[in-house]
Amino acid sequence: MNTKASRRRRKERIATSEVEERAAQLPQAPESEQSTAAYPDPWLFDTPALLDALASCREAIWRIPMANHAVHLATQAAADQNWRLEQHIRDLWHLHRQGQREFAKKHESVSDQEVDQKRHRTPRRAAV
Repeated sequence: MNTKASRRRRKERIATSEVEERAAQLPQAPESEQSTAAYPDPWLFDTPALLDALASCREAIWRIPMANHAVHLATQAAADQNWRLEQHIRDLWHLHRQGQREFAKKHESVSDQEVDQKRHRTPRRAAV
């Protein structure tokens, strides 16, 4: 006896297994033995452009059609991870800018002290 509920469950199982099979067929990133020194300085990247790219990725994730509950859960998890990554990058960017501001303030205070010291020096007289 094939009730509607059993047919629906069967379709969901088939769809879930198809999604898992497709995920298994995707190329996996090779494990890298490179040291972190081989990677570029993260502050050289254009952070606003990176954040815009992450936002567009999140929008693309939300445009995935929700065929069943498993797809909905997967897209929800992907969108959440994307959002957390975006917030983490924003926090790091904020800390970096704060450090740059503090460095600039320290440089200005040192520059001001040097100027004050130069003003208080007595000029040397030229030998005649």
